[in-house]
Amino acid sequence: MKLRIILFTLLLFTQSLAALGSIRAASVTEWNFVVFMCADNNLADYLYHIQDINEMEVVGSTERMNIFVLLDTRGDNDTVLYKIKKDYAGKDATIRSPIIERLGEVDFSDPFALRGILENLVEKYPSRHLAVDFWGHGAFYKGVFDDKGKLLPLDKIEDIFENVKADVIIFDACRMGSVETLYAIRNICNYAVAAENDIVGDGLPYDLVFENLNGVGKLNPEIFAKIIVDSYRRWLNDNPVAKSCVMASYNITKFSEDFEKFRNYIKSLNESLPLLTDTLKNSLKNTESYEAMTNGDLIDLLENIINSGDVHLKKISEKFITIVESWILNYTVYSYGNDVNNAHGLSIYTPKLVVDPYYRVCSFSADSGWYFFLKNLYSSECKSFPINVSITVSNFTANMHINENNFTHYEIYISSNDALIYNLSTNSSTVSVYLGNYGKYRIDIYGFINNSLYAHAYKIISITYPIWINGTVIISGVKIKEIYIEINGKTFIVEQHDVFSLKLEGPTDAKIGDNFKIIVFYGGKKYEYIHTIKNTENFVEIKDITENFYLLAFSLALIACVLFPTVAYKKVLARRM
Repeated sequence: MKLRIILFTLLLFTQSLAALGSIRAASVTEWNFVVFMCADNNLADYLYHIQDINEMEVVGSTERMNIFVLLDTRGDNDTVLYKIKKDYAGKDATIRSPIIERLGEVDFSDPFALRGILENLVEKYPSRHLAVDFWGHGAFYKGVFDDKGKLLPLDKIEDIFENVKADVIIFDACRMGSVETLYAIRNICNYAVAAENDIVGDGLPYDLVFENLNGVGKLNPEIFAKIIVDSYRRWLNDNPVAKSCVMASYNITKFSEDFEKFRNYIKSLNESLPLLTDTLKNSLKNTESYEAMTNGDLIDLLENIINSGDVHLKKISEKFITIVESWILNYTVYSYGNDVNNAHGLSIYTPKLVVDPYYRVCSFSADSGWYFFLKNLYSSECKSFPINVSITVSNFTANMHINENNFTHYEIYISSNDALIYNLSTNSSTVSVYLGNYGKYRIDIYGFINNSLYAHAYKIISITYPIWINGTVIISGVKIKEIYIEINGKTFIVEQHDVFSLKLEGPTDAKIGDNFKIIVFYGGKKYEYIHTIKNTENFVEIKDITENFYLLAFSLALIACVLFPTVAYKKVLARRM
């Protein structure tokens, strides 16, 4: 009887474990689709974020696929995380999906903030596959998002995925379909989707995308990426727009495997200089380009080199073009006019006259050798005399006056924090540009006669505000004369009289919220104190009693203890006598 009871109990326990295992297995969905939706910019003015979330709600999350949206709009402390559910009311102006977490104000230019959110999400909602969508403004090799004017740099995207790898990364943003982007994400995903030029209006048609994704039997990552491009193609065909669009999906694994071949091809181009300089310049200049003529179609460039007439360049380019074509899974071209007739879905930086000095901050530029090839290609462009330019700053506006009349036109590039923020072509010798923020700016001015570059000048300007650190430092009653202040890698030495005083230039030297360290030396020892800049006027008062003071106090107390009993004993003896 006991044996029967034991066996029955074991059977129940085994069935319970099997049931528990099936419950856990069922809780792992096939796909998680996570959208980082950065509308903390002018996109919010057009309500594109509401429109796209409404499109997602047409289908909503299913047993097969969870859809999450991390949304940040204009305002403070307004970042929320949605789990998208089906809205039976259809597309309207109301988001009915539940907010599963309120996150205050998330800075989308900070990869570590996004990393923590993504890691928590995939831990709480496990899945076999992960797709991550970067929704917002795109800025080619400079980065993505634009959160209150700040970009997430291209090479910082991989920091989001330190402990998580995506199957597919999507850029619902303009001009991110480039080899610069593919190189930046080569270690964090297997497939990608992006637009080579501008993306139309609110971007991807998410209702059609999720209908098509859920309508496929076997949904592996490659099919997933292709479906997004096909959905965009179908939507454009059914909804004509007054703008040309090019979107493609990419095999990132294949691109990564072939990168050394890419380097070798660029090396061969570089070795052909200076003999074939004019041939290669003409190939670049004739390449179909977008985004102020700086990102050109890579396959169109290779075809131009093939047709340039040089036998050697033709041979190596014909071999390399088949490699490039293998990176592109599928692409769609919607033409409004004649500006995308030679588009194939993948671009590369192709300046026509001068090389942006800040292109090198994108790691592809140096690692591939493309930046150095372009520099060598255009090294002979600048012919002779310098430009005499004066720049004044008032009310966040840089006023430039070029004191030369020899040039037919000028190219002006303004950069900040190693990123190009403004460029224009003008034939006026007087130009004013509103910069809008405090900071340090580099202004490059190129002077042309017709289409030939003859001169170049640059100036560094700063728009700053004063930050004062004042205070007193007293150690064991002694006012320290020499004080060291360390902040952001710089060390300042100030003298203390009644007080010490240090003026910093914000935000170039420091900004509110930065920590600084006060260091003093006294009695052969080093003392350190850490404080935070809280506003533009800061007063720090440090009064420290060292161990020498405590030792002196202890010694005096000990002497008192020794002397006091002796005095008391003498008084007792005197009384007895």
